[in-house]
Amino acid sequence: RAWYLPTSDGVPPSLAALLADTAIAKTVHDAKTARRALRRAGAELGGLRTDTMLASYLVNASRRYHDIESLATERLKLEVPLLPVPDRKDPHRVATLDERIVRAGVGAVAAQRLGSLFEDELDRLGMRKLFAEVEVPLADVLVEMEEAGIAVDTAHLRSLGDEFAREVARIEREAYEAVGHEFPINSPKQLASLLFEELKLPRGRRTATGYSTDATVLEELREAHPVVDKILEYREIEKLRSTYAEGLGALIDPETKRIHTTFDQAVAATGRLSSKNPNLQNIPIRTPLGRRIRRAFIAGSRDTTLVAADYSQIELRVLAHMSGDPELTKAFREGADVHRRTAAAGFGVPESEVTREQRDVAKMLNFGIVYGMSDFGLAWRMKMARGDAQRFIDEYFKLYAQVRRYVIETKAFAVEQGYVETLLGRRRYIADMTSPNRSIRGAAERMAINMPIQGTAADIMKIAMRRVYDRIAKEGLEARVLLQVHDELVAEVPRGEVDAVAAVFWEEMGRAYPLDVPLVVDVRTGDNWDDMTRMKVKAAA
Repeated sequence: RAWYLPTSDGVPPSLAALLADTAIAKTVHDAKTARRALRRAGAELGGLRTDTMLASYLVNASRRYHDIESLATERLKLEVPLLPVPDRKDPHRVATLDERIVRAGVGAVAAQRLGSLFEDELDRLGMRKLFAEVEVPLADVLVEMEEAGIAVDTAHLRSLGDEFAREVARIEREAYEAVGHEFPINSPKQLASLLFEELKLPRGRRTATGYSTDATVLEELREAHPVVDKILEYREIEKLRSTYAEGLGALIDPETKRIHTTFDQAVAATGRLSSKNPNLQNIPIRTPLGRRIRRAFIAGSRDTTLVAADYSQIELRVLAHMSGDPELTKAFREGADVHRRTAAAGFGVPESEVTREQRDVAKMLNFGIVYGMSDFGLAWRMKMARGDAQRFIDEYFKLYAQVRRYVIETKAFAVEQGYVETLLGRRRYIADMTSPNRSIRGAAERMAINMPIQGTAADIMKIAMRRVYDRIAKEGLEARVLLQVHDELVAEVPRGEVDAVAAVFWEEMGRAYPLDVPLVVDVRTGDNWDDMTRMKVKAAA
């Protein structure tokens, strides 16, 4: 049986006490959303045993959807009715009370039944601990982060928007001058006609609507004609202008004057968090223009500042641990410049004579190995001959022989078992490992190599987030963690707490999970997310 209680007038005290009671186990679908809804009604959710959305995600992270409707239909043969939404025929359509009652009641019954099924599956797959100690506790942290939001410098955004608009107009004019006439620069179909028919440039892959003009294709054509460079430049700046310089302003909450991004815990198959409205992961943090977007994210008052902490080379450190490579492990334990050491071996020169360009090649390969980079990929990205790229990769594997063994054994495991997993047991099922299509098989192999590394790094970050959250609460600090982007956490901190919070980040992130190499954490502080000064952190007494 199920009961429906509207929360427009709040939650009765007796029910609120039951919901908050940690001794009473609860099963919920999407507990993060439920917590926020209950909080708005003046109640808290305690005693969460199972979140069926997160359980479904762990059982099969490659599944596209983890909504209650799909899961109930597939697993229980039970239809959870969708609530009606406004459409052209009835733009004012809203769900009736009866429709809401049926939807909520059937959904609750479905969640309860799914909970039992998923608990058994998590036990069978050996993921109950990952579920109960990492994913479920993280949802509490994400609720606090979403509700806190982050302040934005609207004047800076307006200034950037005006500047980007002028830049876009200039680049557009230069693109027209490069070909001698105007053309629809935003139309992929017309652009393909210009590049491949009028200018006779080499054609890339074909899509259902014609030849592709995506970034990968255009990068390969960059040297073929001046207009290609202009098109790429136009797209980069127009994306920043429309999505961030103008788009962020529309996302500012009129009451809090802050942006409240939504963190998705059950989307990325690797275990990483993602975000939307806005998608913070897509801000190009390594380009000057991208960093200027970051400058718009600020502390919310004169009494607070931002503190950011990020893991240094965490995926390479995870690779050292998982491969057991003695040279890579030694380099990290000694605090050596891993990229310089790799470059010295690859180019056959002393470390003291490694040039910046050589180090850049080594850096690209060090990180690229985690993503299954080939000689073609290295050559293309570093603008070097393919033969030179292959020779460098050969030298890399001579230096780090256990990494080569890890790659071979991981691919073999994926073929035999049909999945790969992280150190904490998170799985990703990999199809197409034996596909006769070379490109499809290659993509599957790259996925198999990367997921255990990236997924373990994601697991470590999730553990760290909960540890930081608990430590801040335990010490009675007023700081609030606001953002998690890639390997970085950002908090808003009262100025008097900066040193204490920096120590919390440094200590809790650094000991989140034991590896054979140290987890190094860099901590910075500043009044905006870009202009930050690196801190020398002292451990708490």
